[in-house]
Amino acid sequence: MKLKYKKIFTAIFPGLIVAGLIFGANVYYDLDLGRVIVEQITRIVGMFETTATTTLASEAGSVFLATAGGRVGVATTTLTDAALTVAGNLTISGGKIFGANQEELWIGFNNDLIQVVRGPTPTTYIVCDSSGNCAGNYNYVGGTGTPNYLAKFSATSTLTTSTITEIGGVVNIPGTTTLATTAGFVGIATSTPYSNEKLTVYGNIWGSGNIILQSGSYNLTLTPATLTANRTITFPDLSGTVAVSSTAPITLSSTGVIGLTTPLAISFGGTATTSIGSAGSVVYSNGTTYAFTSVGTAGQPLLSGGSGAPTWGTLSVSFGGTGLTSVASGALLFGSGGTTLNTLSLGSPGTILTASTSAPYWSSLSDLSIATGTGAANYIAKCTGTNTLSTSTIVEVGGFVGIGTSSPAYLLDVYSAGGNTIRLGASSTDTVLIGGGEGKLTVGVVDPWLIQNTSAATTTLYIRTSASAGADDIVFEPAATEKLRILENGDLLFPATTTLYTSGNTNQLVLGSNGNVGIGTSAPAYTLDVNGSLRLRPISAPTATSGVIYYDSTADKFKCYQQGGIANCISNGVATIIVAASDSQQKYKADYICSGSGDQTTINNAISALPSGGGIIYLLEGTYNLTGPITITKSNVAIIGSGKATVLKRMWDETTANNSGVITVGDGTNSYEGILISNLQIDGNKVSYTNTNNHAIFFKKYIAKSKIKGNWIQNSAGNGIYFYATASGESNSYNIIEGNDIRSNYEGIYLYYSSYNTISGNTVQGNSSNGIYLSSSSNNTISGNTVQGNSSNG
Repeated sequence: MKLKYKKIFTAIFPGLIVAGLIFGANVYYDLDLGRVIVEQITRIVGMFETTATTTLASEAGSVFLATAGGRVGVATTTLTDAALTVAGNLTISGGKIFGANQEELWIGFNNDLIQVVRGPTPTTYIVCDSSGNCAGNYNYVGGTGTPNYLAKFSATSTLTTSTITEIGGVVNIPGTTTLATTAGFVGIATSTPYSNEKLTVYGNIWGSGNIILQSGSYNLTLTPATLTANRTITFPDLSGTVAVSSTAPITLSSTGVIGLTTPLAISFGGTATTSIGSAGSVVYSNGTTYAFTSVGTAGQPLLSGGSGAPTWGTLSVSFGGTGLTSVASGALLFGSGGTTLNTLSLGSPGTILTASTSAPYWSSLSDLSIATGTGAANYIAKCTGTNTLSTSTIVEVGGFVGIGTSSPAYLLDVYSAGGNTIRLGASSTDTVLIGGGEGKLTVGVVDPWLIQNTSAATTTLYIRTSASAGADDIVFEPAATEKLRILENGDLLFPATTTLYTSGNTNQLVLGSNGNVGIGTSAPAYTLDVNGSLRLRPISAPTATSGVIYYDSTADKFKCYQQGGIANCISNGVATIIVAASDSQQKYKADYICSGSGDQTTINNAISALPSGGGIIYLLEGTYNLTGPITITKSNVAIIGSGKATVLKRMWDETTANNSGVITVGDGTNSYEGILISNLQIDGNKVSYTNTNNHAIFFKKYIAKSKIKGNWIQNSAGNGIYFYATASGESNSYNIIEGNDIRSNYEGIYLYYSSYNTISGNTVQGNSSNGIYLSSSSNNTISGNTVQGNSSNG
């Protein structure tokens, strides 16, 4: 009986602790049941803890949960040693039970009844699948065996060890092995073995050793598919004797002797024509038998006897209608037509065998027009008679031909110890060239006009109009008295004045004795003295070489190559110099033209060409590739570009700190002022040249009253504009930085020990450090600048 008024709240029972909150609950101790009753529990948040054995049950007394000593029982109060004891079925909605060593038991997971997962590397084993197949019914077998032995079934689902081994690819089957089909007949390379043969093989049988096929009678039967009857090779015994065919008419002994039990017949088309009898006689198809019981006399042939047997005999040869009875020693036998033979006796010594239209005969070499004679090695043969040869004076050695010499050293080597060696001409009065002795070479005989003489200690070449010396001669020799001579060292000298005349006998080119050259004057007073007009007008500029002067018809100006570039010979003005890039559109307007590489050299040459009081360097549009700095070490110098199209591009890394920029003003020692840098673009090319010493415009101490205005300064790994000094006494002062666009540098504008400067109206954006940075500097005016997007301070 449950007495509601007998409820005693849990607060009076010290053995029960509820850690958490119970919502909508009614907890009391029923004195009749002696139990704690919990009604209407929605949930317990936290921990439910008791200090003694606890049992949860229904009002009817059914046990839900019992605990004792950390063990739990479900639907039972009888606890076992297991952590969980369940009386009845256990339903797991998640489908997985986990073990202490990463084992997992999956029940009803992935539609399989039971799966086992083993760790730590997960491997899944399906014990029972969704259709109910389990071990023994799902092709899973068990058992043990010995390594290297093949397994065999000892029962439906049990494996054990067979007697067959496999080691290193070699299979071993001990004992007697039988290979058979279901009928007991085996076929190799055929699916239809003969039913009356144990083994049928289609193809060759090969083995690295002996192949032994045997039965009780040592018979081997070969049955090709195309044969209708068997052919038998019989081994009568083990002595090695072989019999062919069933009756063994031919035997082959182990020593290679072939034996016959019947005569050997030679047939053609199935009909025997000749056979060998038992006594070695030959039987012909006509039935005639001949026995070779003897041999003929040496040299006798075997002759046909007509219808009878052949006999040994002597061959009769016809000779002049009669038999050949005797032949002289060394005679040659030749046919005379039909069955007639004749002989030809040996010829005389030195004769040669030839033939007419009817018979051979002996002939002399002379009769056959064959030349004879003797000669010397390497010398070309020459005819000394109709059919005789001898030695000429021409020799050929190693591909060189010599005339008059036995050891030629050239392709054609002509030598004579005295007298002439070469003569060209149809007659003595028509000779055009004579090579004489002592190296003399004469052209013409009656009136020679070219003579070379090497007989004396020096070589002389005369050009004459007669055989004797005359006033009009041109002589090349080392002698001071001639009009024109060439020394042995190759110098060209003019001992006296040499004049080239026109048909009007007027001076055209005079080579003076003083070394001067005159054109239009007979007395040149200068190295080149021109009396008249001089015209220089090539189609295009000549090869760039220092000192070249030419007239540029397009620019209508004289051009000179000087100081590393081609420029106007006459400048546009003493204080203004125009410099063009290699890709400028109107280079002809420039005083200096850059090559496209190392262009700072040309620009620095132009700066050097300015007067000492300064001037303007005007840079045309284009890209100036610089491998070093443009340096200004002169006051009152202006470098002015053609706008953003004038690009000064850095093509080198500066490795020394505080040393230079693309434009460097000052030398660090002297004072300069009145510098203007305006209206150009500086590309620091920091993608390729990344050293932080790569500045754009660098003032190097003691620079004053100068201006940097209206430039585009970008992409320098160093500073955009950098005023550098190391003490206040070296300050760069009273300078103006105005209206510049300064982007993507390290420091945009950096003043170090530089005071009293003005920075105004500049756009300073996107620099990787500060926009405008002043250090150890004072009294600078900064106004109206747009400074934004820099990584550090503005």
